[in-house]
Amino acid sequence: MHRVYAWTWGVLVACQSGQAPPPEQTTSQAPVAIARSALQSIEASSFLSEDRSSFPAEHAFDGDRSTAWCEGVEGLGIGQALSVTLKKPTDIAEIRVDGGYYKDDRTLTNNGRPRKLAVASDQGWSVQIDFPFVPYREHAAQTVKEKPRVITQPGKATTLTFTLLEADEGRFTKDVCISEIALFAAP
Repeated sequence: MHRVYAWTWGVLVACQSGQAPPPEQTTSQAPVAIARSALQSIEASSFLSEDRSSFPAEHAFDGDRSTAWCEGVEGLGIGQALSVTLKKPTDIAEIRVDGGYYKDDRTLTNNGRPRKLAVASDQGWSVQIDFPFVPYREHAAQTVKEKPRVITQPGKATTLTFTLLEADEGRFTKDVCISEIALFAAP
């Protein structure tokens, strides 16, 4: 099953292609953050490793926006992927993605960031996350109030794979980075 998402009031919501998004649903219980200890493995098709620095897949799931996974191939890394496997099947209620490297202002501006990510589960559902185009991001990483891209109620999964479909290059490098991916379970 493939869902189409539209950006509405800071949240991505599911809708049928060509139709308006449904009214916002409210629930009495908020989704629960999935702890790092609930993850069995985190892998990437590539990662950037330079002289004294390394940007492995684990950095995208460490809860720290000052670290990042950066793909490690020539160009914008289209087709590169991150996979996370949970220790048990989980009803994923929400996925939040901070696309870009938010270590500091210079790092955010200098590095590439995703424009489109595909998220596929081992249970057969998939979604696409669209990020707005912000050329060279002439703003401060710490002061910008940009919210992470959020997908609500995707479904049950044990393994999720995030694949880079489109990206924007940074001011000085084409290396595309993701600072953080946070997963939330249904209460």
